[in-house]
Amino acid sequence: MQAQQDECDGNGELERPPEQPARIGRGLAGLESDQEEIPGIHRDQQANRQQNKPDEAEKLWAPLVTGKDNFFRVRAGLALTMLELEKNKIKPQQAIDRLEGLRYGWRGDELEAQINYMLGKLYLGQKQYMKGFTILRDAAVMSPDADIAKDITNYMAASFKDFLMNDKTISPVDAMNIYQQFHELAPPGDEGNKLVQNLAERLASTDLLGRAGDLLQNQVDYSLQGREKADVAMRLAAIGLLNKDPQRTAGALDKADAFYQTLPAGGERDRLLRNVSLMRARAVSQQGKTEEALGMLAKMGPSQDVSRLRADIAWQAGMWPDAADALQDLIADENMQPGQKLNEYEANLILNRAVALNLGGDRVELATMRQKYADMMKPTARGNLFEVVTRPHSINVMTEQQTLQGLVGEVDLFRDFLNDYKSVTDKGQLNTTAGPAAK
Repeated sequence: MQAQQDECDGNGELERPPEQPARIGRGLAGLESDQEEIPGIHRDQQANRQQNKPDEAEKLWAPLVTGKDNFFRVRAGLALTMLELEKNKIKPQQAIDRLEGLRYGWRGDELEAQINYMLGKLYLGQKQYMKGFTILRDAAVMSPDADIAKDITNYMAASFKDFLMNDKTISPVDAMNIYQQFHELAPPGDEGNKLVQNLAERLASTDLLGRAGDLLQNQVDYSLQGREKADVAMRLAAIGLLNKDPQRTAGALDKADAFYQTLPAGGERDRLLRNVSLMRARAVSQQGKTEEALGMLAKMGPSQDVSRLRADIAWQAGMWPDAADALQDLIADENMQPGQKLNEYEANLILNRAVALNLGGDRVELATMRQKYADMMKPTARGNLFEVVTRPHSINVMTEQQTLQGLVGEVDLFRDFLNDYKSVTDKGQLNTTAGPAAK
């Protein structure tokens, strides 16, 4: 249908496009008002709205909604719907139902774009994002040369950013699907990069690690430069380790290492490169090269983070004496005093070492641990498990073995370190302060 638009005559009154005078006449003839009154009615409606007289405007719109002229019927239906919604006379869903009925009543010009613009906004307000953005995108191309197209595009971009950054009620999967469908709405530059990183963290928080990694991989490969590229590559490497994808981790670490090597000598450079080495050792262990990974750690010198990773690698490989030794180093770092109240981290360290000693068959050292820590462990949440793991082997062996197997599967000693590498902090900056794992 050929585009049709409102125009004003020299007196400022609404006129129909001159190309369809016969149809207009037939349509207006069916209205209760005379043909000559219609432009004036529209003028009065607009004046009443501008003068904050919605009731008067509503009275003027209402008769046109049931008229025979399609243009005025649709235009009046749109105006009346939005007016009644503004006055809380109808609910948003009722307005959506009305506009859905109107959107096919007039095709091909700015009026159709206006209907779809309002309809899309209402869907977004109801958190029906996929439908809302789809309708808005269609609306923007209906009158590409009109000002309304720019308004719609700007509104979509602002809503897209707000939705991805602030609406935590929608699932990460749905957010990712909408991002993929409308990614062209993402703002350019740093703002867009932060938006993608925020989405990646939401995916990672629900263990959708592969999809989170895909987002960050694209940024590292194509969007980022310099320090930001290196920092995001480190988060990508951490996600790769959490997802047991050592190949992706190795590639990301190479990119981070290449930049960190260029930093001035000093504490920050040393810390960042040390973290690269820790993650690289974990990636090597995930490839089944346990001895090589432990050898890499041995060259780094003693520290809490090295001991934690050494314990984790030995634990995952079932090298129980090595795991017990590394856990003892971590316990010694805590400098626990007899009779002190244990926190969760300390209680877990003691229990994990007891498990490693038990599975390694070191009953003598296990008995020593029981004597030393039984009273301290008893009031903790792990006290009963410690009792089962450390009691004499001859008592209820089946219960002990079931407990041990359950504990082995739940321990991931290096995960806290990896989770410290969050892409986005509360201030919107990448967290690269990961060092010894949080207690």
